Amino acid sequence: MANKESCMSYEQVESIEGDIRDILNWIATFKQEYDIPAEVEKTLKKKLQALAKKVGGAKVLK
Repeated sequence: MANKESCMSYEQVESIEGDIRDILNWIATFKQEYDIPAEVEKTLKKKLQALAKKVGGAKVLK
């Protein structure tokens, strides 16, 4: 586990944000193609959005 003084580069943050967007897009695709339950979609999106907020609030090295 990283300590509270850990920092990420701007490129790392951008990469993680892109990965989260990709996962959210996959969830939408699975909902359409495989009819996943709405509650599953809602839970996954909520958790990923919380992760995105944490990443967006991380210390970034300039």
